[in-house]
Amino acid sequence: MMYNVPDYYPTQIQILESLTAEDLAFQLRKHLVPKNRVIFKAVPKGDKALLESKDIASIEKTEIEKVQINENLILLHKMNTEKPLINAILHLPISTNYETMENAGTLSFMTNLMFRGSKKFNSLDITEWKEDHAVYFSTSNSSNGTNIEFKCLKADYNKLEEMLFDAFKNPSFEAKELALAKEEINASYKRSKSQASTAHKDYINSVLFADSRAGLSSEVKKDIILSLTKKDLQKLHKTFFNSEKLIVTLFGDITKEEAIEIAKDIEKNMPDKKIKAEKNFIKIPNISETFLNEYEFEQVNLDIYCSAPPLATEDYIIMRLINQILSGSRGRLHQAVRGTNNLAYYAFPQFHASENFGYFKLSSQTSIDKKDELIEVMVNELTKLMTEDVAIDELNSAIDENEKMLKAMLNENSLPYYITHFEALGLGYDYIDRVSEIYRKITPAQIKTVANKYFKDQAVIISEPDENVELMVE
Repeated sequence: MMYNVPDYYPTQIQILESLTAEDLAFQLRKHLVPKNRVIFKAVPKGDKALLESKDIASIEKTEIEKVQINENLILLHKMNTEKPLINAILHLPISTNYETMENAGTLSFMTNLMFRGSKKFNSLDITEWKEDHAVYFSTSNSSNGTNIEFKCLKADYNKLEEMLFDAFKNPSFEAKELALAKEEINASYKRSKSQASTAHKDYINSVLFADSRAGLSSEVKKDIILSLTKKDLQKLHKTFFNSEKLIVTLFGDITKEEAIEIAKDIEKNMPDKKIKAEKNFIKIPNISETFLNEYEFEQVNLDIYCSAPPLATEDYIIMRLINQILSGSRGRLHQAVRGTNNLAYYAFPQFHASENFGYFKLSSQTSIDKKDELIEVMVNELTKLMTEDVAIDELNSAIDENEKMLKAMLNENSLPYYITHFEALGLGYDYIDRVSEIYRKITPAQIKTVANKYFKDQAVIISEPDENVELMVE
């Protein structure tokens, strides 16, 4: 709501389109005048003559290189001496597929808590040091593994390394940090209860993944985390945290030789035993059915789920291209639901694949009066892929759009994540450079074959307002 107007965007566009050059000139004269202007300058301390005479150091850059250090250790390296920074990602084989219905969500919680205190470093010292030295640090877990990501000044790396290595071996899981982390989980859950997306997601999971880890509700997962003890976390750490397969990505002011030594030290300071637990795989069942959930929110949330190919299959790359054909503001899905019919605020496809399963879904959100037409339009987009050949011009356009998007979003900060991600998936660190060439070898016939293989069974899952919800927009 803006200015008491729901869905203000069309009104805003209408106002902007009505503006004239005279309107803009008037506002410039009214507001951007010298008496309202504040100028701030920041200059470095030191001798001005010394600063002006100082030689500019030459900048050295290299291309990304993959170094297979040993059977279980891969280094991805790129040197750039423009700034005295190290940008790193460590990828470990700690997959959420190891989780069960009894400990869902615990690996992510444990990994995050590992770095909040260890035998040599208490939590407050770690926090203050990271803040004082502007260190970026994060962890993330998925079915494809675990990432530990950090960015620091080169001069600070040795100290950060010392903290990392102690956390790898001797995380303390302090009582106060455990309590604080649980508070964060509980507060996040309480906030999520006011979001329609949470209720809709819980319903989807109960429909598609009943009697499995993925079918657990947000509340159940929250309760599992809140029940964890220090002993539970120590057991999780001992069982799962290891470097059985390790990818170390190092970008920045660091030579190849330095990067190799750092990668070896990281591997040496991680537990190297194998994970002995069994993986618990999930899959999208082949269902052709519509499921309706009535909830206490006004918006209608809609998803259409289909099964999809897992990683390391011939169909995988083709499904990625199908996803691209439907994606973006020029993609089929947006044009169908927003570009011409004005049926939804948004609509997008998503293809997710793991080592044993995959799913493909179309997601959207709309009002109750447009729900049925929106479903029909979205289903029709899947039907067209199964029954019609995609034009070569459209294929080339989708490939070009994907290439533009990658170039726009990839830089020295984001590139380490993406090359690590694709290397871990088995596509190769240089997948980004090769993807357009790979896509151009895919034919319309292959796309139709894959679409028919996976899109015939569609689970249409709808969450809509119940009869007690007072609609603001009718």
